[in-house]
Amino acid sequence: MIPSVKQSSHVKVMLLAFASGVPGLGAILYLMDQKDYSLLTISTILVFLVSIYAYCFTSLYRLVVNPWKVMANIIAALKERDYTLRVRYPNIEDPMGLSFDELNSLADYLQSQRMDMMESHELLYKILQEVEAGILCFDQDEQLVMANEYARNLYNCHDKEGLKGSVEDLGLKGYLGSNLHSAFEIEFPARKSRWLVKQSVYRENGLPHTMLLIADLQGPLREEELDAWKKLIRVLGHELNNSMTPIKSMADSLTRIMKRDPLPEDWKEDMGEGLSVIGRRVEGLSRFVTGYSELARIPVPQKRPFELRGFIERAIRFNTGNEVRVIDSPGCDVFGDEAQLEQVMTNLLKNAMEATDELNGIVEVRWEIDGAEAVVRIVDEGHGLANADNVFVPFFSTKPTGSGIGLSLSRQIVEAHGGRISLENRKDRSGCVATLSLPLAEG
Repeated sequence: MIPSVKQSSHVKVMLLAFASGVPGLGAILYLMDQKDYSLLTISTILVFLVSIYAYCFTSLYRLVVNPWKVMANIIAALKERDYTLRVRYPNIEDPMGLSFDELNSLADYLQSQRMDMMESHELLYKILQEVEAGILCFDQDEQLVMANEYARNLYNCHDKEGLKGSVEDLGLKGYLGSNLHSAFEIEFPARKSRWLVKQSVYRENGLPHTMLLIADLQGPLREEELDAWKKLIRVLGHELNNSMTPIKSMADSLTRIMKRDPLPEDWKEDMGEGLSVIGRRVEGLSRFVTGYSELARIPVPQKRPFELRGFIERAIRFNTGNEVRVIDSPGCDVFGDEAQLEQVMTNLLKNAMEATDELNGIVEVRWEIDGAEAVVRIVDEGHGLANADNVFVPFFSTKPTGSGIGLSLSRQIVEAHGGRISLENRKDRSGCVATLSLPLAEG
């Protein structure tokens, strides 16, 4: 009987193996004692049997213990994140062979996962370094654990590992707050500007960490402003050249006529025609400049509730021409500046009617209630738009005599009311659908 003590499994196995051989050895010794063998014979037989028994016992020990030691070494390597060790076992159908095969598969999987994680971390690191914003990560003790290149440059630190310290050391103590997403005037060692500071919380190894994103607001705004001025100057320069070139040419022609001696008989007609051309060009240039001033001078809407059906019917009466069909729609009141929105509705109706002039098509107006909005749709049977993406760009027009102001001005008015406006081609046939969404009046 094996004593009941706490022992490792392989010791128990070896004790059982040893105990299993003891009865046989005892029996052999007993039988040998019953015969008249010499001491030398008995000693020789006993040494032979004990040698065989010791060899089998040692082989069994290695067979039982060594695979578990190998398995323990591999598991220890996996624990240390070393996934390079593998086991070769001769018989994969053996239970121990199946265990080693599964262990090899686990090592392969963990190695693949580690490679994917390393590649993802490398990609994320490169992205963070290229972001045009400062990113600083702090641990639960508010100590800096990571800063991208942009953030390091703000502190005049160009060494990858050089920027260290706490939130307070970096002068950011006042910008750690819950759901922070605000603009601040901050003076860093490298630059003073107005910055957008956004905070988010993430967890690493189960512990909370804080990430601050610091983005420069003034730089991009200056670039956008400069780009807008460049575009404005290009448009103005183009239009001025288009108008001034024929005016100069006509003025030169009239000057040459007036220098003739004697004057030609039809000089009055030439002068009248030339001055007329100059007048038309000046008038067109004046309309162009007025259009720009209108875009920049939209008054603040004076909002009040008004009834939508009557508003649409009045706008239709002002635009006589093609047939406009009002589809029966629910009655409702919208909230806005009726005069400004009437300008928008008039512009949309005029465009729809002009689009259907050649085809003698019909313009339909209908509306519906969608949540807290009234959605008005003006549907025409015209040719449609070749470039629907640019219709709201200032001074872009598909009409030969169009100024390109109407739709751009309409969008500004509608957005000032908290609404939306869109223009797209019909899907069932040729034509366009203008959609105007306006907020409903409360109550």
